[in-house]
Formats: sequence, structure tokens, C-alpha cells
Amino acid sequence: MKNSIKIIITGLFALSAAYGQEKGIKLINVYEKSFNEPIVDVIFDTATVSIKEAKKMGWKEEAFTKEEKSKGKGKILYAKVVIFKETRHGKPTKLIKFFNKDGSLKKVYKTGNYAEVLFSENEKFIGITTPTKWYNGEHESKFTMINTEGKILWELEGLGTGPYVPSPNGKYCIGEESSEFESSPVSIYSKKGLEKVIKKNFSGFWIGFQEKENYFAIGVPMEFPKGKILVLDSNLKVLFQDTTAAIFGDVGGGHYIAFSNTKNYIAYPVVKTEGSKGGIGVFNMSGRPLFKVYPQGRGNYKYKFSKDDKNILIYDTFGSCYFVDIRSAKILWQRIVKAKGIGTVSVTPDFNTILVGIYPNKISLLDKEGNILLEDEIKNFLFLHVPKVKISPKGDKFIVSDQRGTINAFYIKRRMP
Repeated sequence: MKNSIKIIITGLFALSAAYGQEKGIKLINVYEKSFNEPIVDVIFDTATVSIKEAKKMGWKEEAFTKEEKSKGKGKILYAKVVIFKETRHGKPTKLIKFFNKDGSLKKVYKTGNYAEVLFSENEKFIGITTPTKWYNGEHESKFTMINTEGKILWELEGLGTGPYVPSPNGKYCIGEESSEFESSPVSIYSKKGLEKVIKKNFSGFWIGFQEKENYFAIGVPMEFPKGKILVLDSNLKVLFQDTTAAIFGDVGGGHYIAFSNTKNYIAYPVVKTEGSKGGIGVFNMSGRPLFKVYPQGRGNYKYKFSKDDKNILIYDTFGSCYFVDIRSAKILWQRIVKAKGIGTVSVTPDFNTILVGIYPNKISLLDKEGNILLEDEIKNFLFLHVPKVKISPKGDKFIVSDQRGTINAFYIKRRMP
């Protein structure tokens, strides 16, 4: 690819003749679990089970490779936590169900009235913000930290309106104290109480976490379109801050900041020039900029670093993808989606398979070179408004959630070489 950028336009899509769609890719529906109520959100997980166990759960034999069949066991994907809406005495509540890998129900948690439920970035913890005392359109809240086994880890009362986002280590929750006042600060709480307050000028904040080292960053809007990024360590000490960030919009707790796997880099939105379209900046942990790129996407960006931190996959709100070489700071390829629905991306650890789900029912598979392996629609299917998709580590299966109450898994049957 050298100095060229491969540009793929898809959705209702046009594809350069030089990079055609790979033949012989077929999706096989190998698992379905139905509920009697609409799904609000879900956490997927993977597990290794015997083929015999898998068949008892409802998995079809086509879901497993020859190697897995010879060993008598294989990996499956399953819904570990599913959230449903309920109404209790005319007031909205949520029902959180926790499942074993065989699909059997493990535990049920019923939230209080008007509770909001958020997942940690790594989806290992669940934060529940429940109003306790109402006044002038706002309320005090109780925060409850739960793990994905359904165990309550800690609770704290007397918080603001929120909602509060749980950290990936289950130690903190982060949120705005007021929804009425734009300049309401972002507060960080632990089970001991208030730990830190971060001032801002407008509503909304963005966060990102480096799970292994417990670094995390908070972005707050200051003077549009500029915001401020603060990078903190596990003791909430500020390591550096940057005021050239582009933090804007009423996005409470959006995960639009990312750390690399080796803790060497952090990526977040930046402003190019006043009034121009923003871009993505990649910095070291001292705050020194390594490079900035300016994709042509729409909405906010999210990021995934490769395991060796040589590449970063950038994708926007609608599923457009941009693959960047960190050393050269070049966009190697970009795949631009023209569809109007919200998009979600899931990738294998080696980046060899990139799965894109786009509302209402579109699925795309790409390889590490940006080639489209498959683009299709799942018939009689309706994603959550923000699609929930997860691809298996080997890239041979993926699982998706239909908002009307079903979970489906597909086997990706590839052409034999």
C-alpha cells in the first residue's frame, strides 16, 4: 500500500474494483435464545465447553471447526448479563438477569424506580444509579456497584443526579452532580465517599481507562469546541492535562478516550483549527503528541490499539473504520459507511477480523488489510439502537442481540484455501 490509502465506500455501497468482496463467506445461524420481553442491553462473554454440552444448550454442530470436534470441545459466546425494562406501579424500573454459560438463570436483580444502569468499559462491572430524594427536577442518588456474577460489591448514598459510570476495576464511579446546570462538575466517588471534583463549563464528559495499570482519563468541555483532558493514575494524581482536546456535546461518560495495551499511548479527540472538523491525537504518557490524523467520519470516534501498539483502529458513530500505522502516522486504509444507522465494531485480538454491526440489521466483515470479506443483512432481525455485537477470539463466530428479545450466534464459514 505504500503511500496510497485504500478507500472503501459501503453501506448502500460502492467498492473499488481492485478490492472485491471475497467469495465463499457464508453466515450460518448456529444458536438462538429467546426471551419474552424486549432487551435494553446485554453483556456477552466467551466460554469453553464440550461439544456435547454445547448441543444441549442449543448450539448446532456447524458452529465448531474440525479441530474443535476432534478435541470434543470448543469456544462459545453467550449472554452473561441481560437488562430488561419493567414497569412497577406505573413507574419504570429495570430487571437485570445474570446467566450461566449454559444459558440457565443464575440470579435476578430488580432496580428501584427510574434507575439507570451503565456498564464499565471492560463490561466487568455494572453501575446502578437510583434516585432517592427528588427536588426541583433533580434528585439525590444511591449508587450500587455490582459485578457480572450479580454480587453487590459496594453502595453509596447521597450522590447527585448522575448517572454514574463504573470504572473497570470496580473501585470508582464517575458522573455529573446535576443535569440542570451545564457547569455542574464531574465527581469521582469510591465506596469511602467523594474522592475528586473536576470543574467544567458545559454539560457532558468523556472517559477512558487503561485497565491493567489503572490509569484513566477524563475529558470535559471548556470553551467550544475545545475541552480539557486530565490523565490520572490509580491514586487520582494528575499525570498531565491537555487543553487542545475536542470534548463537546451532551455525552455523559462516553468512552471516546483510549489507552494502548502497553500503557505507552493515549488517544483522544483534538481540535485542528477554530471552527474546523476535529481529529484524533495520539500522545505518550507525558502528554507529548506523537501524531494527529483527521478522518472524514461522522459523529464521535472510538479506538482500539493492536496488542503490539503498532496500529490503531479508529471508528466513528456510524461504523466507518480507519486503520492507522502509529510509527508512520499514516492512515493505511479507510472504509466509509454511508448508511444512516448507528454502528458498533468488534475485533479479534490479532485484528485479522473486524466485525461491524449497523442498525437496523447490517453486518460487515473486514480483514486487517481493509478488504470487505462479507456484507449482508440479518433477515428478520432488529439490533439495539446502538448495536451489541461480539466476535470470538478466532474470528469464526459472532453473537448479536435483537432488541425484541432474542440472542443469535452465527458461524462464519470461510472458503477453504
